[in-house]
Amino acid sequence: MGISDRIRILCERAGITINKLEKETGVGRGNVSRWNKHQPGPDKLAAVAAYFDVAVDFLLGYGQEAYLFDLDVQIAEVEKKIAATDDESEKERLYTDLETLEDNKADTELALSMANMAKTKKAPSEDGVSEDQIKFALAGDAGCVLTDEDMEKIRAFAVFTAQERGKK
Repeated sequence: MGISDRIRILCERAGITINKLEKETGVGRGNVSRWNKHQPGPDKLAAVAAYFDVAVDFLLGYGQEAYLFDLDVQIAEVEKKIAATDDESEKERLYTDLETLEDNKADTELALSMANMAKTKKAPSEDGVSEDQIKFALAGDAGCVLTDEDMEKIRAFAVFTAQERGKK
């Protein structure tokens, strides 16, 4: 999905036309539709991002929010196709596609949630177990090295597990 596609969908969701957006942001009439092929100037891109209260990276298709947005759009498109077809084999294929997209979205949201929990909450350290001891217990001494990123994921999973246990 290109920049102008993402902006078109944002306009639809906001109930405005691209022409109105261009007028209110001062980007020039007809510019947005050309942005899939020609990179916009940073000032124009920043004006549109500010209008929708999103990051410029989002408009460019970078980051988690853009990925989730694109998945939402793809899910909506598949749902429209399902509603429009009478061919049962086509519907079956589309339902498979829909399930895959929804699984990708759920997995991404779970991963983001776990990462956010790990950033905001520290795992308890009152048991006196050092990070090196945890790494050794998980990786052993067979030359497997756990990176800081691995440890962050492990901490996120530990927080998630503790919260799940608290729900029961």
